[in-house]
Amino acid sequence: MMLTPVFPHYGKRVASIESLFIAKASRSSGAGLELMNAVEKCAKEAGCVGILYSSPAGGQLERLLEARKQYQRTNTVFYRSLA
Repeated sequence: MMLTPVFPHYGKRVASIESLFIAKASRSSGAGLELMNAVEKCAKEAGCVGILYSSPAGGQLERLLEARKQYQRTNTVFYRSLA
């Protein structure tokens, strides 16, 4: 799911992606990059000036994004259970 609100911090519409999932067997096929390209195209068409990806700490998506120059780490997200 992609959210496209106007973020107060940026004053612009920015897409936010909570997670992407690619089955382990397909992760080396390029399917993840194809999915990201499709998501980014959709975000641009929705008028977004950027996109924020959330990924599990230490996960495959985090490693992929850190290795690519066009992505920069901007935030750290913390979770607290309220149950």
